[in-house]
Amino acid sequence: MPTELLTPVLEGGIRHVNFFNGRLLTAEDLRDEQQSGQKQLRDLGQALGEGVVSGLQVEKDPVAASGARVTITPGTALNRKGDMLRLPTQISLELVPRETRQAAGNGDFIECSPATSATPTGTGVYVLVMSPASQLQDRAPKVGLKDNGVSRRCGSRYQVEGVQFRLIFLDADSDVLLPAGLQTPVRNLLQKTTLTRAEESKLRNLLAHWCLGTVERKSFTGDLMAYLPGGQQAIQYGPLDKIRRTGADQPQRLTGCDVPLSLIFWTGGAIGFVDMWSIRRRVHSAPASYAPPFPLDDRVHAENEAAFLQFQQQVAWLTAPNVSQIQLSTVRAQDYFHYLPSLGCIPYSTSPATRGFDYLKFFQGLTYRDRVIIEGIRLQSLLRFSLDCAPLAIESPQESEQLWWLYGIRENAALPGTGGNAVTHYLVFASGYIPYAGEAQYNLSRWNFSNYSPGVSFEPRGE
Repeated sequence: MPTELLTPVLEGGIRHVNFFNGRLLTAEDLRDEQQSGQKQLRDLGQALGEGVVSGLQVEKDPVAASGARVTITPGTALNRKGDMLRLPTQISLELVPRETRQAAGNGDFIECSPATSATPTGTGVYVLVMSPASQLQDRAPKVGLKDNGVSRRCGSRYQVEGVQFRLIFLDADSDVLLPAGLQTPVRNLLQKTTLTRAEESKLRNLLAHWCLGTVERKSFTGDLMAYLPGGQQAIQYGPLDKIRRTGADQPQRLTGCDVPLSLIFWTGGAIGFVDMWSIRRRVHSAPASYAPPFPLDDRVHAENEAAFLQFQQQVAWLTAPNVSQIQLSTVRAQDYFHYLPSLGCIPYSTSPATRGFDYLKFFQGLTYRDRVIIEGIRLQSLLRFSLDCAPLAIESPQESEQLWWLYGIRENAALPGTGGNAVTHYLVFASGYIPYAGEAQYNLSRWNFSNYSPGVSFEPRGE
């Protein structure tokens, strides 16, 4: 029977307990009210989106002798079900359990079933996820209706909501999980018993863009009509989407209760490296339709932002204090990366006394225009434009012909690179698909940092 206008639709609605004087309240009534409040909070959480709100930085524990421990900082996150997960204190997490433990029991307010955790062995790739957990704690006196007001028993006093962590194995040998474009380079590197620094960097970059779905995202624009409302296909890409599905081939699947935090590469019985931004995402809203216009999805912006931050984290690893300037001056992007984000920042050396890459060496083999100086105020607009541009492959000859803009920032270039007040000089590179920000201007910059009309110095460079 059709529903008429102004007719309340109450089936499946949230049921709140109606309190009135003289009503006999029971524990079931109070529990029902708690659950209705929890349902409203979940609905609000789902409206906000899923991802990390703040904190929850994952790093390899430098103190642990076993090499199998990570530290996780305090923070909060939202899972796909709308639950707010909170870690109040920093913890040190052992990835190889000393003994088999049963997962913490879930309480009345959590709709998640206990899940299994993979145990890292051999050489492999794992995803560290955080999930809700709940346990009853402490005791409270309990008085029955026939006890004449005398407490004869006890019940649990508190139901404490917390979190638990587990590992999910990403099978790089699975042709379903690993796209064809990555199978050969990833598997070749995973089969090596030892990796050079350049090979480890390239593996880290490849694994990151496997998780970001960079290869699969390229196919959507070729057949966009299939993914628009009215099309026949739902957007699904990247291994995290695929391990959300149930099936015997993926026993440690990702659920709506989980918040992915970090990728962990395991080798030689210990952690090889921890890469947060391969997996970690800021809170991003769900699409209004099941198959949204792909370029407009907030998830895409969150992933492009993660690609930028992952690159910057990897640059920080490559330029760590234990790496000599001689080593830095030989780094070439094509030797250390398979993909570059649409925008990134690299430190560059301006003299033998300063640390950083030789940017001419770094971009060797790529097509780029010589560095120009721009005002720092333009950097924010460049960063925003980059959120609409996917990462780019740079390894093949065809891909190396893609154009890159190189920028110096006037406020940074004007500061001394040596002496007591030395700063790190940096260069910003941007995809040629991002609007050029170095147009000739004389009224905004200081004269000695002005940009001139395109001429000889603006000729594309590269080998």
